[in-house]
Amino acid sequence: MKRFLTLLVAVLLLLGSCSEREAVRITAEEALPIQRVIDGIINCDAELWRSAFLPAYDAAVEAQELELTGYTDYNVFIRQKLEVASDVREVNYGKGVIIELTDVTVKMIEMADKPDLFADYKDIFTLKYRLDLDSIEAVAEISGTLTISGSSGTHKSDAVYITVRYNGVWYLHPTFYNLMF
Repeated sequence: MKRFLTLLVAVLLLLGSCSEREAVRITAEEALPIQRVIDGIINCDAELWRSAFLPAYDAAVEAQELELTGYTDYNVFIRQKLEVASDVREVNYGKGVIIELTDVTVKMIEMADKPDLFADYKDIFTLKYRLDLDSIEAVAEISGTLTISGSSGTHKSDAVYITVRYNGVWYLHPTFYNLMF
């Protein structure tokens, strides 16, 4: 009986030490908007997800979406989209989905390096917004490996994002606004 209890305690301790792996977190300041998007997606937190984007752009999209959809609360609208995306991830990857960007590389670039995103940027989601190029203080290209994994599958892909610094804060470029993985 003593051996059985010892074995049982050992098994319980082993099981107790096994926990879900924590996702790797982005720490580079220029890439923090990507981490905010990931956290907003995982937690279905509309406000956190929206905080990753330029406030003026987010407000322009909000005004247009509320007009088109009839919603009165844009956070409810975004939260519902995040919940649907969460359901799809669970179908594709199983329970306990983790989203992470690893091997992050930050490269400072000039707007002229990405003319399709700056010089001639035309947003396909809203016609009521024009990117204020004079207010952008810096631009970074963030690259890494995007991994989405859960209990029944994993997908890895190379990923490249553009972030902009505006009023001292880094945001994702508007082209990534519907990013919900």
